[in-house]
Amino acid sequence: MQDKIKMAFIACVNDDRAASECAFYIDRLNVPENMEIDFITIKDAPSMCAGYNAAMRSTDADYKIYIHQDVFILNRDFPKDLVRVFEENAQYGLLGVIGGFLPANGSGWDHWTVGATYTVNEDKNLDLRFKRMTEETVAETDAVDGMFIATNEDIPWREDIFDGFDFYDLSQCEEFKRRGRKVGVIMQNEPWCMHDCGLSKLTSYDRYREKFCNEYSDKYRFDEYYTVSPEKEEMYKLGLQFLETIEEALGMGNYEFVYSVLAELKDRRKLDNKLNALMDVRELCEVNGRVVSFSRFGGNVGEIVGRLNEYKFQMRRAALGDENALNFLRAELDAGMLSQDGIDFLNRRFM
Repeated sequence: MQDKIKMAFIACVNDDRAASECAFYIDRLNVPENMEIDFITIKDAPSMCAGYNAAMRSTDADYKIYIHQDVFILNRDFPKDLVRVFEENAQYGLLGVIGGFLPANGSGWDHWTVGATYTVNEDKNLDLRFKRMTEETVAETDAVDGMFIATNEDIPWREDIFDGFDFYDLSQCEEFKRRGRKVGVIMQNEPWCMHDCGLSKLTSYDRYREKFCNEYSDKYRFDEYYTVSPEKEEMYKLGLQFLETIEEALGMGNYEFVYSVLAELKDRRKLDNKLNALMDVRELCEVNGRVVSFSRFGGNVGEIVGRLNEYKFQMRRAALGDENALNFLRAELDAGMLSQDGIDFLNRRFM
């Protein structure tokens, strides 16, 4: 009897609710009889490389898919499709869904030009579908984005150098190429994934870019280009100050003050993800006609943001026909927590 093909999804987790949503989509996948699926989570890893190494060593899976906790697999035939792509492209050892070609200074995040994904950023949904580069199933690239990295062999992640949460992905691409394996992006007719990523601050990006350029100096050279300018650094600090002020006001029950602060900030979506979520809740209250007061969403920032996240997760599940999600939304409508206008807002914002 032939052994089953093993596939493991691997995620570093610091948000249990996001990880459970990631698992929901994995559980929906169509798994062929000759395959078995596992989902391995590493809680509060000191770095992406350390977490991924720990998970990699814990499983003998033939295929390992390293994904962010906020990545949701939409292609239900993903297991057989991924195996087919690897089998048709035997020279490739690492595949992503989005990627591109790196400049000499090693900056990757702003050079993705290949592949496809749905993404939710600080103020809108994006359907990123770059021009198809080839009629083949894979396009060769320098690197892929770390939101999704699929491998068919084990090569250690460089936790000796990349001890944080930047450049682990670009480094791993270089490690595969050092061993003679190709790196590429899967050519998808429809995006296989959604990345609910929000705002990326990249405050440590250049520090790790320098490490990357030093390690792979035969290809890259560090320069004084600043991914995050001093002005942006100050802007992020301002966002944290606003959050502290709002948290204090919530603790005193001063919801009107919070509401007014968020109204003033409504066009400043580059400060902080939690602030963005609070602004979304304020707008949701507005479209509900303020029948639902801000206070009903929770007594602190974590509770309020958590409730909004629950709404967007349940909206997406309902769109897939999930009966539990439909019942959840009906109950929220019956309780007066949501109106039809509120549902329409959530649909525009997060679907």
